[in-house]
Amino acid sequence: MATARKKGSFLGVLGVGRMGGALMGGVLSSKVLKPSQISIFDIDQDKVKHAKNKFGVKAAKELSCIIKDSRVVLLAIKPQFLIEVLKEIRPLVSSKQLFISIAAGISLGTLEKALYPAHCVRVMPNNPCLVGEGISAVVFGKGVSRANLGFVNKLFSSVGEVFETDEKFMDVITALSGSGPAFIYNVIEGLVEATEEFNLPPQLALKLAVQMVLGAAVTVKKTRLNPKELREMVTSPGGTTIEGLKVLERREFKKVLAEAIRAAAGRSKELSQEFSL
Repeated sequence: MATARKKGSFLGVLGVGRMGGALMGGVLSSKVLKPSQISIFDIDQDKVKHAKNKFGVKAAKELSCIIKDSRVVLLAIKPQFLIEVLKEIRPLVSSKQLFISIAAGISLGTLEKALYPAHCVRVMPNNPCLVGEGISAVVFGKGVSRANLGFVNKLFSSVGEVFETDEKFMDVITALSGSGPAFIYNVIEGLVEATEEFNLPPQLALKLAVQMVLGAAVTVKKTRLNPKELREMVTSPGGTTIEGLKVLERREFKKVLAEAIRAAAGRSKELSQEFSL
């Protein structure tokens, strides 16, 4: 359990949208922090009211209150808004504070430049964090203490898996892990739509598709077999699966996926250049 400060809060959360809310829910349900140790702020007061009622946390009246009174600040703000927020809070930060950003494309260098002399961490969580099944890539800045390293790991472990990485990989990680769930949701949507001509009830089709994707992913994880090996287990000569795979090969399905990853990674790199100081 983290120790609360005598004044203010241990954790200040700027932005209480879905991801900010998911992280608060995770850290509270895992008992890493108590509601009294968390303060929140968002320009959308409806979101603040909802989060306050749901989690029992404190609501700050102004953005500056969060910065002045929190030992750790979670920046759960979209990248297009974060740069202006960084400029606004820059005069208020101290060397004793830790800032954690989950904004896609905002580099650690930009964070450290904007928030000096505070310490910074860049994290890329993903959408399945909403249900505790996410994975978060973490890049620690210079001088982050052992205690803060531990807190960051506990915070993101509360909503899934966590791993430390080198920032040079963050663009492709953003594309694969951050954007990837949307690609899979699109696949599920497409599979369900493909059954319409067979008059399969949509809810049944959705149930089958969801469990199939979940089961396949868990099988890869638990067996630790290469996806190619597992694919070959299902693919019998002259069978149904191989006929479907032939279509995917003709349409160069893997190349389409590669293009999607390349485009998302490229956009992540562009964001880091657009939103720099």
